[in-house]
Order: sequence, then C-alpha cells, then structure tokens
Amino acid sequence: MKDYYIQRIRNYMNSDDYISAYMECTYLLMLLPVDQETTDICKFIINRFDEAYKDVTPSSATDFMAVAIVKMNTEEYAPALEALQSAIALDPKQHYSYKLRAYHHLMSYKIELAIQDMNNAIQIIEKGEYFDDLANMYCMLGDFDLGLKNHLKAVELAPENPRLWYNAGVLYSELQDGKEALRMFEEAVRLWPEYEDALENRNYLLNNFDFT
Repeated sequence: MKDYYIQRIRNYMNSDDYISAYMECTYLLMLLPVDQETTDICKFIINRFDEAYKDVTPSSATDFMAVAIVKMNTEEYAPALEALQSAIALDPKQHYSYKLRAYHHLMSYKIELAIQDMNNAIQIIEKGEYFDDLANMYCMLGDFDLGLKNHLKAVELAPENPRLWYNAGVLYSELQDGKEALRMFEEAVRLWPEYEDALENRNYLLNNFDFT
C-alpha cells in the first residue's frame, strides 16, 4: 500500500504537479504516521511545495489554494484562511479548498463550520476520504450514528483503501459491536497485510471475544 502512494507521489512530482503530490502525501502520512521512509518523502515533498509557492503572487484559485497550504504549513492561519476564501470565491467548485478550510475550522474547534465545508466539498465530488473526514467530525460532536453512516459511505466509495475500513472498525469497537469491528479490521488487513494497527485491533478482538 505504501508503494502505491509513493509511486503516485513520484508521478505527480515528475510532472511538476506539486499540489497533487502534496495531497497524496497527506493521505500517506495519515496511513503511516511513524514510518521513517514515509516521513522523509513527505518532508521532501512539502519542502519542494513550499519552495514552489512561497513567493507566488496568486492570481488563480489554484494559486490561492497553494498559498493557503504554504501558510498552514508555517502555522500562519489567518493568511491561510484569507487565501482559501479567495480560492473559493474565484472557483466555488474547487473541492479541496473546502476540505482545507474545514481543517482550518477544526483547529479553532468550530466543528459545525468544518462539517458545513466538508459537505460543500462532497457536493462537488464524492470521495471516500471526504466522507471519512466528515464521519470523524460528526464523532467529535458525539453524533455516532452519522459518524457510522459516513464511515460506511467512505468504504463504499473507496473499498480499496484499508485506512477507511480501519477507521470504521474503530468506531464499531467504540460502539461495542465487536462482530462488525472485526469484519472491518479483517478487510483492512486483507487489503494491506502489514497494517500494524489493524492487525493489533483484529488480534485483540480474536483473543478476547468469542465470535463462534
């Protein structure tokens, strides 16, 4: 699974598509946050991205979104938000800008606004990752029914992504539904046999509960 993302990142870099490379890095880091090779590659990509856009005078929606990413990486959150507002004003269909603004809202604990922006992104394009983000936001509000609904929509749209199955399994575990949690973890492991967190959770359930 790691090789799949790394190859996609390299392909984007070879075509000078820094924004897509950056997006893939964020997904890879969520999947493998403690993997040294992943960390090194993503640090390199983020540095290249910053170099490419730090001195850009933005004129297009894509430029403003790129500037926002650079500002968020350097924790300049107010200018980042301004850039995202400009990106969305120039191109209301730029779904990734809504996702970034949703994360900006989360950092300010404005969860309702974050949910609104994730829904805006989903109205433009239905992606498994976006429904997974939305599920996590609903869980932050304590709405586990909507959280579960969106986790299941995520795996429906992106069944090849083991992290989405794992996240659904975590919520099932929290809801004390061990059978469904096990099913989710088993699928995550089937997709990626070296997925340590999924293996650990699956084995815990198998060793501590009777599913016969």
